[in-house]
Amino acid sequence: MLRRLTVILIAGVLAIGALLVSTRPDVPIPGIPPVPVEPGVLPAVPPAAPSAAAESAAVVRVVDGDTLVVNRGEGDERVRLVGVDTPETVAPNAPVECFGPEASAYVTDLLTGATVSLDSDPSQGDTDRHGRLLRYVWVPGDGGTWNSVEALLIRGGFAEPYRDPHSRKAEFDALGAEAQVADRGLWGACAYPGQP
Repeated sequence: MLRRLTVILIAGVLAIGALLVSTRPDVPIPGIPPVPVEPGVLPAVPPAAPSAAAESAAVVRVVDGDTLVVNRGEGDERVRLVGVDTPETVAPNAPVECFGPEASAYVTDLLTGATVSLDSDPSQGDTDRHGRLLRYVWVPGDGGTWNSVEALLIRGGFAEPYRDPHSRKAEFDALGAEAQVADRGLWGACAYPGQP
């Protein structure tokens, strides 16, 4: 009970402190009920699109919930989504973690055959220690809008916000706290994130 109250308190503080929420409450997540909005309370306004510096890329395949192979016109490259951590499904010498297959399936359904927009984060390097590009990934939505793949993953409980600093940390932490309080995805299915 104390843990749940602490999470609710943290969620409230993070929600107030978040400058932007990059997912729209009116964009449904398959299998997840919409987030209720109290009458008279306006949801935060999400960014309308990726930055002007973002690059277009074709999704070649999904490796797992937070890693993709894309082609920006220079051959296939691996991309690691910034700011999220999904349960492992393909790590060598490690078991498949709870809710990992569901996270991978969600990203596969969302991005197979898609052309996405890749945004770098000035607080991150260009690549990680495995040589993967570090990028925020945006997928086209309805009516010319864009959806943040990272925000959709966290809001749906398919991923945890990444613990290390990045430009959208407060926003992602608020979405993660909301998903945890609602027991969405891995928060309701797993005893703890990362369990086999």
